[in-house]
Amino acid sequence: MPEHVKPILSKEQQDTLIKTFGGHAKLNESIAPYTTIRIGGPVDVLMVAHNETELGEMAQTCWELNLPVVILGNGSNVLVSDKGIRGECIINHADQINLIEDPQNPGEMNHIFTESGALLGKVSKFAEEHSLATFEWAEGIPGTIGGSIIGNAGAYGGKISDNFISAKISQRGKEKRLIFLEDMDFRYRYSIFKHSEEDFIVLSAIFKLLAGEPEAIRQ
Repeated sequence: MPEHVKPILSKEQQDTLIKTFGGHAKLNESIAPYTTIRIGGPVDVLMVAHNETELGEMAQTCWELNLPVVILGNGSNVLVSDKGIRGECIINHADQINLIEDPQNPGEMNHIFTESGALLGKVSKFAEEHSLATFEWAEGIPGTIGGSIIGNAGAYGGKISDNFISAKISQRGKEKRLIFLEDMDFRYRYSIFKHSEEDFIVLSAIFKLLAGEPEAIRQ
């Protein structure tokens, strides 16, 4: 670490994180392996979340400690300075994906639940494997569900808002809550979260797709 760049964590903050998360809280860890072009300096404390529960707990703990929090998904649309990141960086590897029943049409399994760290391409492939269409546009995009919701990601005429039903979010000092399509103010590469003044994190989401033919979906 360059001498003029000092960690902002106090000894008390470090001790709390290590006591709470043990070896999951890595001090002065390089961010480079977590970005697609492998650049970036040390992070004061780096933690990897493997499910939405861990993701929410890590963020809330750091907010309680008044630490700045950076959430990084696939690291595919960022350039990180050699000076690194002050505060905490949570690497979002929460990537569970499940089929769930359409509440309006019992028996129809055309809704997908996905945690926010799932890659768009992985969700697209999951949809194909279950003969569900309208998410083909996401194939090949290297980002994650969380970031795609915030920026209303899209390609080839499709976009995340076309399939969006709801998202579960966690906000600083508040209970987890659901936010629905009508609340999102989706526009071109924009959602209500894009310039939010509140600290928040997207934990998971539900999308509605349409039944399709596997070969047509692959094409």
